Amino acid sequence: MKSEPIILLDMDGVLYDFTGAALAAHGSSETIYHHENAKGVWDIPMLLGISQEEFWRPLDNGAFWDKVPLIAGAQDFVANLRRLAPVYFASVPSRSPECWRSKVAAVYRDFGVPESCDRILLGSAKRLLAAPDRILIDDNDKNVKAHASGGGVSVLFPRPWNKLWASAFYDYNTQGHRACVMTPVDQLYSKTLMHMKLLLPEGE
Repeated sequence: MKSEPIILLDMDGVLYDFTGAALAAHGSSETIYHHENAKGVWDIPMLLGISQEEFWRPLDNGAFWDKVPLIAGAQDFVANLRRLAPVYFASVPSRSPECWRSKVAAVYRDFGVPESCDRILLGSAKRLLAAPDRILIDDNDKNVKAHASGGGVSVLFPRPWNKLWASAFYDYNTQGHRACVMTPVDQLYSKTLMHMKLLLPEGE
């Protein structure tokens, strides 16, 4: 018997602006991805020229995680996905216990307690969630590859730090010079939702 499909939805980078908050904590911003050598690069510490330990030092605390902002349009995106299939939030927390607490609190606050209380999956081994009836939406190239290798269906969410970085930018000319501006995330939500509707037509 065929199982009901479910959606595994990543949090950081898809629903919450972890990258922007992390870069700000280091006195930088997402404009770092305007540089050609930064496009498609997942490793933020490498872009900043610091070690992993230096990168995580100001982030591994409740004060940081409680302030990671919800991306505009994320609630509508989740509401639309829920019309297609049950949504489970799947995220990899940092080593800080405060990160785990904050992620659960954020989902409850932003996406509703009754709808979300038993649908939060936290842990580093997302690959163990892979199955033919499970669709992962994630911004990490390695996660979507591992999920597909495990038999699941993967949807890579376009961001400047993954291989779909070109979809995360508008290119345009300003006074004869080529420049880059990030595509509003709500437009990326719309494109991803269209893809999901092909995979999971409403009403089926």
